[in-house]
Amino acid sequence: MAHEGIRVRGVRKTYGRFTRHSVLRGIDLDLARGEVVGLIGANGAGKTTLMSCLLGFLRVDEGTIELDGLRNDDLRIRARTGFVPERMNLGRNITGRQLVRYMARLAGVPRTQVEARVEAMLARLEMAGAAAGRRLGEYSRGMLQRIALCQALIHEPDFIFLDEPASGLDPNGVLLVRDLITAQRQRGAAVLLNSHQLSEIEKICDRVLFLRDGVIARVRSSLLKATYPCR
Repeated sequence: MAHEGIRVRGVRKTYGRFTRHSVLRGIDLDLARGEVVGLIGANGAGKTTLMSCLLGFLRVDEGTIELDGLRNDDLRIRARTGFVPERMNLGRNITGRQLVRYMARLAGVPRTQVEARVEAMLARLEMAGAAAGRRLGEYSRGMLQRIALCQALIHEPDFIFLDEPASGLDPNGVLLVRDLITAQRQRGAAVLLNSHQLSEIEKICDRVLFLRDGVIARVRSSLLKATYPCR
């Protein structure tokens, strides 16, 4: 029987051709559908490298990565994945609405549903109306982050990877992101959230993984969600 969710076993990644630098030193990780897991660690701990390996952007030197029993580079899995990088380089001359509409069609959202899906997602992140009609080159950092979330979630992916999703957002934007992540959990998506902020990550995550020196040094169940509700 195929394992449902994300399953990582013995993943190692080394950089450098002559002077080798081990970034990941044997990562084991399970992330179930309907679970939000936080990834935290100091700069250089390997968080971004691990996320890049999970997404298939980097090839691992050793180990296996499977999502619902399929390799992470399987096109069927990539079609079910959403990703928000910490900084997203977007075309400056298209509007936010045009970008989200394009990503919806690229992700295979049925044509009859594209417009309604796009407008609903823009409204969810308070980017509907005039804001969505502005060119991306006119956007603030926070507006770009909201559009990045829209494009990543427009096709309702089963596997979601978020790299500092609240970066550049004002307090209201942070609350919107918390609500949005909660909604992804409720519909059964597996969410991996990379952040530097432990206090923020514990408010939404079911578990927090502490990455240090290329290994998962500690796993902690979130104890703060009941104390700090999403809204």
